[in-house]
Amino acid sequence: MRKWKIGATIGGILGLTSIIILSGGVWLNPLIRHTFGLPSVLAFFITDIWKSRIVLFSLAPVIGIVFGAGLGYLVDRCKRTKNKNWIPRFAVLASVCLVGIGLAGYHYFFKPQLVHEGPYSDNSTNAVSYRVGDCERGIRGKGIGLVSYDEQNKILNAEVWVNCCGVEVKVEKEDSTYKILEKQYGELCRCMCKRRVTIFNVPKEAKVEFLDKDGNYFILSPNIKFCGWSTYGKCDIDADCITDGCSSQVCRSKFEEQVITSCEWLDCYNANKYGVACKCVDEKCQWVKNECEN
Repeated sequence: MRKWKIGATIGGILGLTSIIILSGGVWLNPLIRHTFGLPSVLAFFITDIWKSRIVLFSLAPVIGIVFGAGLGYLVDRCKRTKNKNWIPRFAVLASVCLVGIGLAGYHYFFKPQLVHEGPYSDNSTNAVSYRVGDCERGIRGKGIGLVSYDEQNKILNAEVWVNCCGVEVKVEKEDSTYKILEKQYGELCRCMCKRRVTIFNVPKEAKVEFLDKDGNYFILSPNIKFCGWSTYGKCDIDADCITDGCSSQVCRSKFEEQVITSCEWLDCYNANKYGVACKCVDEKCQWVKNECEN
């Protein structure tokens, strides 16, 4: 069997497993993740243009097949030469190319932001201690951020989608409102990634907002003990916004498709208990503090 066929088979398998390595292997060293996840690194970049899961899962094995077949073809050509020292030279060359491309993908497509560890403060009252995690790639679903709150330790975690490079994420505090800000400082990439923002010593009465680099405003949580989420669909008036999901935990636009969720009831879904309502704010449907509550 010709080596290019063997290489294509191995490359196709690598392309499929690279999706798991890149998205699920968070415990691996970043360089290892992006080297052995190379087919998905390139597939993710192309997927950001079409934003399709089908494109991602189709392209990753195809890219792996092309790389594998190419290496196999080179092996066939080298074996026909009279030079018997081609094997170690070829192995070194292939390793250097693989690691080099992995480094390029890591630094240009998945360039992590330096981790910020507070405190940020403009005065003692609004001091904020927080940490911003590395860039994590994936397929972006509905909603902008996901907020969770550890009431016992007063730690808040929020996941926000920002540009892959040329931006930094900061946290500012204004009274009881924590504002997560995406600030541009350099050239942007044509991809988005998810960053986990951890904020410490957060009181249970806090509110969390997100302002992206384009000035779009999102209320991630009007009450951090409330765990419903918003799709931020387009609206003109409050009547354009409705609740959805099996437990009415989703705030969406009536012009959007129905949102299907699992059917379990959590106390943190109780909008009335936490004084929040699904309304139109800044032309987006989102949960907000219900001003009618006393």
